[in-house]
Amino acid sequence: YGLGYYCAPKQTMDIFREEILNKPEVFLKVMRCVKKPFELVGDSYKRPLIKEQDKKIATWYNRKSIAVMATSHHIEDILDRDLPNKLTQGFKQLLPLYDFLMDVEFIKNISKL
Repeated sequence: YGLGYYCAPKQTMDIFREEILNKPEVFLKVMRCVKKPFELVGDSYKRPLIKEQDKKIATWYNRKSIAVMATSHHIEDILDRDLPNKLTQGFKQLLPLYDFLMDVEFIKNISKL
């Protein structure tokens, strides 16, 4: 389970990147929520889009699309009676990222007007 943009359109990722550049301190604060059991996934560009960028930002900035995922290869995990609580806690943990992505969506929709 997780959160992010799966196969995001270029316009969406461009706005996401612009928000990172415009508010790097806000972005880095938001990214503190991305910790175990979640990890960043998504294909990266072969070459950095901006040279000599802060590594913490570059790992996000240089993705074709982004998602954070919690994965397990153990069937017992989905049979665990505590699964609903684990999912609830996981999504609460990711709330700052969700809010950041909703801001991106708001900007994208405003630009359509």
